[in-house]
Amino acid sequence: MRRLSIIDLDTGHQPMANEDGSVWIVFNGEIYNFQEIRRELEGLGYRFRTRSDTESILHGYEAWGESVFERLNGMFGIAICDCRQDKLLLARDRLGIKPLYIYEDDEKWVFASEIKGISNAPECAGASTPNHSTVS
Repeated sequence: MRRLSIIDLDTGHQPMANEDGSVWIVFNGEIYNFQEIRRELEGLGYRFRTRSDTESILHGYEAWGESVFERLNGMFGIAICDCRQDKLLLARDRLGIKPLYIYEDDEKWVFASEIKGISNAPECAGASTPNHSTVS
């Protein structure tokens, strides 16, 4: 995981997990309304360890499930691993400002918000018939 850190450089490291390690997130982008979301989640009893927009998405997923994406105002490529449900969610902003690329073969999936994240991944080197796609 690599990203340009803008908000909460000291504690906003990724991947980030919830308190019990059952939900994990990696995220590239910026959520413009994360402070509003954070205040709502604090009102619901969620406690925050960071000042990052990433943690607002993480707790938002815990509170609202997949509908959290409807609440996000910003540009983003997000992966959430929900270990409780054995589910991986990939999402990007509605306008596609932050694209989401996926490499898939018979053995693995690799995803990134930039194509070079896939083309430079050692796991993808030497694939004979890769399936590169963009989530729309």
